Amino acid sequence: MLKEAGPLDKNNPGFTEHLLDPRWRLSIPTQHRADIIKDNQVVLAAGYKGSLAIWNPDMWEKKGGRAGDVPPEERASFEDRFIAKVTHWIEKVDSQARVQLPDFLRDFCKLPRREVVVADAGDHILIWDRERWKEFLYQEFSRLEKSNKPPGP
Repeated sequence: MLKEAGPLDKNNPGFTEHLLDPRWRLSIPTQHRADIIKDNQVVLAAGYKGSLAIWNPDMWEKKGGRAGDVPPEERASFEDRFIAKVTHWIEKVDSQARVQLPDFLRDFCKLPRREVVVADAGDHILIWDRERWKEFLYQEFSRLEKSNKPPGP
């Protein structure tokens, strides 16, 4: 269940791997459908570090349509808010809970392949190219290791 950002459920790994269909549609994972889809719609926007964010339309409005997935130290930047605003799409979700990922947003978020990772970001989900997700995790763990901080909240 999506919620305001907070600690991940220990029984949930926080991400799952998926395959986009030949028409570049993502089947929204079952565990996120009730929280993400509203009136058969979702909001798609540029997400954290080049990912593609999928928001519930009400949560998007509550966050003011800004890049709510940006870490607190970066959250106030005009550029983050601007990118989120100008790259967001309201998309219909079909009867099989699939959402079309627009070409422009796929290109902007660097999703060249159909193999993706869906990551739980608390109050929305993030779609990553599978290879970029691995690179992102490696970089984050390396950064944490250098700072001697344990992973987690």
